[in-house]
Amino acid sequence: MVARFDPAKARVFIIDSYHFDFQREQIDVEMYVRTAAEARANCIRLGAYNHYGYAIYPSKVAPVAPGCNLDYVREFVEVGKKYGVSIIGYINAGMDAVGPAARGEFLALDEQGNPRRWGAVGDDPDWSTYFMCPNNPGWLDYVRQITDEVMERGVVGTYFDETIEPRCFCPICRQKYRERFGKEMPPSSDWNQAEFWEDPVQASEYLTFRCETLLEFRQALVKHTHQNNPDALAMINCGGFLQTYCGGVGTSPEETVEFIPDMDGLLTEAQIRCSGQPIWHASENALFADHLPFRPWVHVEYGAGGWPFSSVSQAELIVKTGMLVARGARPALFNYHLRNPRGMEGVKKAFSLVADNEDILENTKSVAEVAVVFHRPTARLYGRDKITERYEWCFRGMHHALASCHTCFDVLYPRIPELDKLKNFRLIVLPSVAILSDAEQEAIRHYVREGGNLLVTGEIATHDSLGNLIGNSGLSDVLGCHITGRAEHTITIASGGFRPYAHCYAHVLDRHPALSGFEVGDYIPLSAWLLDVELTTGKSLASTIRPPDHPPMVGLGPEVSFPSILLNQFGEGRVVYLPSLPGRVYFEYELPDVLMLISSIVRWLLDGKPTVQLEAPCTVEMSLRWQEHKERYILHLIDWSGSLKTLGDSGPITVSGIVRLPERFQVADVGTLDGKPVSWNQRDDGSIQFEVPVNKWQALVFQTG
Repeated sequence: MVARFDPAKARVFIIDSYHFDFQREQIDVEMYVRTAAEARANCIRLGAYNHYGYAIYPSKVAPVAPGCNLDYVREFVEVGKKYGVSIIGYINAGMDAVGPAARGEFLALDEQGNPRRWGAVGDDPDWSTYFMCPNNPGWLDYVRQITDEVMERGVVGTYFDETIEPRCFCPICRQKYRERFGKEMPPSSDWNQAEFWEDPVQASEYLTFRCETLLEFRQALVKHTHQNNPDALAMINCGGFLQTYCGGVGTSPEETVEFIPDMDGLLTEAQIRCSGQPIWHASENALFADHLPFRPWVHVEYGAGGWPFSSVSQAELIVKTGMLVARGARPALFNYHLRNPRGMEGVKKAFSLVADNEDILENTKSVAEVAVVFHRPTARLYGRDKITERYEWCFRGMHHALASCHTCFDVLYPRIPELDKLKNFRLIVLPSVAILSDAEQEAIRHYVREGGNLLVTGEIATHDSLGNLIGNSGLSDVLGCHITGRAEHTITIASGGFRPYAHCYAHVLDRHPALSGFEVGDYIPLSAWLLDVELTTGKSLASTIRPPDHPPMVGLGPEVSFPSILLNQFGEGRVVYLPSLPGRVYFEYELPDVLMLISSIVRWLLDGKPTVQLEAPCTVEMSLRWQEHKERYILHLIDWSGSLKTLGDSGPITVSGIVRLPERFQVADVGTLDGKPVSWNQRDDGSIQFEVPVNKWQALVFQTG
């Protein structure tokens, strides 16, 4: 039997079979495995059956990669045993070019009955990879046979990729849809077009069907793996928690875990250099880790754009690895050339920090006083054909701002939980959560009435369960205002092809601790998209400056009475409402005044006494975790000072701060991730004051006596 590998302690190298040119070189398996082991990797995810439909072993089912004359899966497994590196078999379960697709079998078809293409390969536009139909029993049987062949070679588990729903309109899918809903499939499946959403009921049914199709297909693959070997791992690439990275409005990681409780792990994407994402994107999917029954894998790197074998700096690898581990995820390094000694030095440093400190990384959970809500129904049915602009940028910018102002926060998803879970937090942040059920609204209302605090931005409970506009907010009593209108104030400058020009501001009218750092008369940038609100019990701290109605960039526009920053007392709790999109503005532009606004509001709602209070640049992120079996707290500090897209080795910075741990928690010692000494003392009120050097990633371990 195959020994069970623990994915919760994985340090993964991802080697897809297109790393190899079997026709031009002899593959030195020992060199690959030895290099990975020397860099402290303990697992290789090996591309046994790739996107094009080629196997890298003597398959009796699939075509073998040209020039491949050895059983490379078995070779990697055997050499891996020598170096203590486990091999997980990668299996493409959704695409083909040279096997069944070449014979016209199992293909996913579009609305007109044409095969759905993933894209051309190489310079030949006629040589394409095609999507396969997950509802076709022939394709499922084909993947099962591939799985059996890969597993019999001794891998510790399977990793299924491309388990996607390709919007198939083949006869099998059409018949299954008729049986499910008693009607024909809709004529269009492009949910990125507004026309798709003209009938919200039909759109919702179609998405339900696609989600069910994908979940059933994934479940069948996991079940088959465990039937083959109950001790083997069955893992799935779930894309990501953000809609952008989970196949548009397809299924999500949490839905997959709920539907397939016996799966052993998943990977979520973090395509930083591949798609030009900023450094802090590494931690976004990791934020969701504590809500899963296992530690997810997240990409440390996905390849530098069109140069997947190039290396990034040592500092960058350490920062991104730290971001993942500090949130409870595990690092997986994709598309890294194992024959690049300079690049591998950085990998070894990053993975060594994890390997040498597993004792303080295992079995920890987040300690947070703030929660930001990621609301799946809102993302799908309010976001619709403009998911990123309407919703995701609002959430992502708020996540980025909370991290930049040194807040201990968690993510609540996919919906608002019960009141008992809300009570674990002193502050709930709701960025543009347009769709809330009656039960969710009531949970929020009770939470605030009993002393919880809210920071609300944009739409809130203004749309029904299908994403249709209701008008006023269902939580108007909590907000202290009515929503009376909405508009996007942009000026498009045609001559230079510039982006729309917002020119909207909050005009500060009153001094208040929630606006610490601002003076009366200051102008704070607002999004171009604004809501008109009418006060009831709330108080306005700032009016709104709209764009001028004459040619742009000619002074300020008119000042209107609609508030842009509102406070309200509801029961024992406090509410701050910003009827605009500050998260989206911060995501797109990182304006310092927007960060200062969010930081000041959060600090005020936490009564000026957050659990952790740092003196550090906004490029220092933190995460506080509790390790119950060792009775200690771990504070991770990650410094990504430098460019948003690349980091150099700039050396350590000094970070100081105060940690307010629960009452009666007496600290006997404070250790560090790298063993460097830290200056600290526990004050009379029980808080701990500290000062420590941080060279990209540091952790403080607060140990009881």
